[in-house]
Amino acid sequence: MKRVVGGVALLALALAAQGQNCHLVGGAGTFPLSGSDDGLWPGVLPSGPLVMSQTVSAPAGATVARVRLLGLQHSWSTDVMVVLRDPAGTRHLLFQRDNGSNCGGCGDDFFGTYTISAASTLAWSACGLGILPQADYAQEFGSWPSGSAGVLNTPMAQIPVTSGTWSLELYDWCELADDGALSAWELCFDVPPPPPNEQCAPYQQAGEFIPGFGATQGTFPTVLPGGVASSSLQYWPSPGAELSGVRLFGLQHDRRDDVMIVLEDPAGAQHLIFQRDDGAGCSGCADDFFGDYTFTSRLAPTLPPCGSANPLVSGTYAQEFGSWPPGLHGIDTTPLALIPALPGLWTLHVYDWCSSSGSGSFDGWQLCANLPPPPTNYCTAGVSTAGCSAALTSGANPSVSGQTTPYLLASMIEGQRSGLIFYSITGRSQAPWNTSSFLCVKAPTQRTGALNSGGNAGQCDGEFLLDWNDFQNTHPNALGRPWSAGDKVFVQAWFRDPPAGKSTTLSNALELTYLP
Repeated sequence: MKRVVGGVALLALALAAQGQNCHLVGGAGTFPLSGSDDGLWPGVLPSGPLVMSQTVSAPAGATVARVRLLGLQHSWSTDVMVVLRDPAGTRHLLFQRDNGSNCGGCGDDFFGTYTISAASTLAWSACGLGILPQADYAQEFGSWPSGSAGVLNTPMAQIPVTSGTWSLELYDWCELADDGALSAWELCFDVPPPPPNEQCAPYQQAGEFIPGFGATQGTFPTVLPGGVASSSLQYWPSPGAELSGVRLFGLQHDRRDDVMIVLEDPAGAQHLIFQRDDGAGCSGCADDFFGDYTFTSRLAPTLPPCGSANPLVSGTYAQEFGSWPPGLHGIDTTPLALIPALPGLWTLHVYDWCSSSGSGSFDGWQLCANLPPPPTNYCTAGVSTAGCSAALTSGANPSVSGQTTPYLLASMIEGQRSGLIFYSITGRSQAPWNTSSFLCVKAPTQRTGALNSGGNAGQCDGEFLLDWNDFQNTHPNALGRPWSAGDKVFVQAWFRDPPAGKSTTLSNALELTYLP
């Protein structure tokens, strides 16, 4: 007689996919579908797997984040093998604990919803619990030889992601003794955030040799090499910008690890961008720089191992400090994104720790920063009795330093109407106000003073304009003061509309974020 898990009322099909990058497929099934023990671990997969497929449009740049098994039931959990097949037909192992036990594995049961996640480090429970706890688990390869029977031990985040048909395959290594069922499964992707809006200083031609004039041998780290190659540029980043990359164009050097790159800001502080010499004494990696290279503190690969790419492929690489002692010679090890984006003269210094044997040059460079995000528009504007929908906009977020100048403009208001702009620091809302308008900010609120729209009565050519900084500077006790970087402000406008419900109509709303 087969070992069977008792029935249960499953709610799996009622669960919605979690997020826009998740894809849920139902169509409950049982496994195994055949009744013969024909699997030979690990070379021959058992016949009769449960296969559930779905066609997915995969987002660009996505990685597999997790696979959720909804309503999974099976006695003797170690008999089960879970495989994900990608659109190219390649099979990737998600779970396997049989390890060739020949029906003699763990008798604990699957009974519920289980998630296998790329981010999880939770190991599957040891045998003896009766029923495996429902949780978010890491992949489990057991002792499976990667590639055996065409099934690879691929980490989930490294599974190639393309659009097409993805299939989940459930195998049973002890077909004559056990059976199981699955109600649905969900495939979720992690998607990289959209690239930020980047602002770069104009290209600065350098034409500097490495090392430069007066080259002398340094002693790491106590004595800097002589003959530093330096080049300066003027950069005026927008307020609230965050440094994102130092770009060197036409960088050439026949020993990449001899090179040390330092960025000096307008205040005179020096920041290490790249250093891998670590006192190698001219015996570091002899691979070449030969191309255009960007260094960043954001997520990016480090330089590949020595000998694997010569010359180094042009591209973006992670900032590297090696074993540099922070602060020595006034050179700190601050991540680029945390260096204050000051306006003024920036200077790039390039050192050569082995001036006696290697040489190079760079043609020019740039300094880049990510611009702060613009204010966020949310909520729906009401329609006045004259057919006007007020549009509230702002060209910039406010800043604690006052460097930004946010003007709040509510346009397309009925002409010759009075009204005002008000704000909250509590959060968003969407409470009905009248038949067409919504109150989009949570109480308590702060009014900013009465305004008149101007324009022509009955036309949608009126507007309100508010200088946010001026209001804040002239109202020291206003809601939210004193402001800190990261504070949120939720703003909306209303104007008189006597025939409308509550005699007013409301605009859309804006979410502002205070910058440093």
